[in-house]
Amino acid sequence: MSINLIHLLVLLTSIPAGIVLAKLTKEELKSGRSWFESLTILAFVAGFVFLMSKNYVVALSFFYISIVSIISLLLSHGRIF
Repeated sequence: MSINLIHLLVLLTSIPAGIVLAKLTKEELKSGRSWFESLTILAFVAGFVFLMSKNYVVALSFFYISIVSIISLLLSHGRIF
């Protein structure tokens, strides 16, 4: 099994999910910013580990989590949009 267009389209849905999460949880993002940063790094590293082991479904799940966390962190800092 390899990564195909459907997997990438599902991965792209993480961007609006991160935007919605940032809008709904403004107070939690401020108090838990260090946890979101840790989650982002951990999910990104785990995504690459599972990508190298050719476990694409788990890798894409971790990349989804890291993208949602990155978008939420950037919106909490007011850096995008």
